Amino acid sequence: MPKFIDKMNLPQYRYFQDMAVREEERKDMVSDFFTAQHQLNNGDQRGYRDGLMLLGRVRSRLPDFLYAQEEDREKCRKDMEAKNIRAQMKKMEKYIDLLLNLQFFQGVLLKQKKFIEEREAADIPKEKLRRMYQYSEEEGRYYAEVTSIPKLVLVSGELYGEYVGQEFTAQDGERLGRLVAWDVHYIVTVQGREAGETVYLLGREKQGLSLMCLYRDRIVRLDADSTTLAGKEEAAAAMLSLLDYLEEVEKADHRRRSLGQEAHTYPGKENRCQKYIDKNSIKVFDMKKDGMESGEIEVFRFGRKNAGTGSSRMQGYEVMPHTRRGHYRKCKSGKVVYVKSSIIHKEKYEGIQSAHRINSQQE
Repeated sequence: MPKFIDKMNLPQYRYFQDMAVREEERKDMVSDFFTAQHQLNNGDQRGYRDGLMLLGRVRSRLPDFLYAQEEDREKCRKDMEAKNIRAQMKKMEKYIDLLLNLQFFQGVLLKQKKFIEEREAADIPKEKLRRMYQYSEEEGRYYAEVTSIPKLVLVSGELYGEYVGQEFTAQDGERLGRLVAWDVHYIVTVQGREAGETVYLLGREKQGLSLMCLYRDRIVRLDADSTTLAGKEEAAAAMLSLLDYLEEVEKADHRRRSLGQEAHTYPGKENRCQKYIDKNSIKVFDMKKDGMESGEIEVFRFGRKNAGTGSSRMQGYEVMPHTRRGHYRKCKSGKVVYVKSSIIHKEKYEGIQSAHRINSQQE
C-alpha cells in the first residue's frame, strides 16, 4: 500500500528554495554574475564599475534567494567575504554552481546530448543524418538531444548502513551502467541519520555515468566508477543502494514478462489513489520487504472536473501529471518494443510526485 511523505522533509527542499518556481529570476541572477565576471576581467574602466555594481547586487540577493533557512543564509554571507574582488568571485562560484544545478535535484527535466558513434553515423545517409541529428563542432560528432526524466529513489538507513564500508567494484560499475538508461536520471536520498544530508543525482553523460553530490554549500561531481569512488564510503554506499533498487526493478520486469503481463499495471477503481492531498505530497511505494512484491509506481492524482458533489462516478475526473518509467512492451505480433520514459500530462507537471523506497531485506 503506498503512502505519502512531505517533500519538504527531503534535504533538497528543506534547506533550499524551490528553483522550479523561480526559473526566470534564477536565470537573471546567473546571467548577472557571469556578466559581472566578464566585465571585471575584460572591461574598460566603465565596464569595471558596471561589473562591480552587478556583482554587489548578486552577492546581496543570493543568500536569501538560494537558502530557506537563516543559518545557511548567514553562513553564505560570511563565506563570500573576501579581501579582494577576484577572491570574492572565486568564493561565489560554488553558490552559482548550486543555482545552475539545484533545479535538477528538485525534479526539473534534464537535457542530455547523446552522441552517435562514428560507425553508426557512417551507415546513415548524409541528408538523413543532418535532418535527424545536430552537429557539435567541439566534439566533431553528431548527437541527439535526449530529455531525461527524474526518478526519486528513497533509500532506508538500514540498507544504506549495510553498504557503508563496502567497496564499489568495477563489476558493480558495469552492472550500474547497463541498468541506467539515457532517458532517466535518478535522485537518491538516504533516509535516516546514517547518511547525513547529502543528495545524489546519477545519470548518463557521453560514454559514462555522471554523479553529482549535493551538499548544503556546494555540488561535487564524480565519475560513477570504481576508481573515483574508492575511499568515498558515503557515495559508494548510495550507488550500491541504487544498484540494489535497479536490480529489484529488473527482476520485477522479468517476472511480468514471463507471465505475459504489461510492464505497468494500472489499479482498478477500488485501488485508485486517494484524492490529491497537496503540492508537497510525494507518493511512496516500498520495495524489497519480506513477503511483499516489488510494486511499480502507479501514480494517479485526480482533480474533479464537472462532477457533482458526492459523485463517485469516474466521468468528470482528469488524470494529473505522473512519471512513467521506460519499459518494454510486447505487441500482439510478438514483437517487443521499448517505450520511452515520459511524463503524462507534462503541461501540468509540477516536479517530483512519486518515489520508490528501497528497504533492507531484513525489515
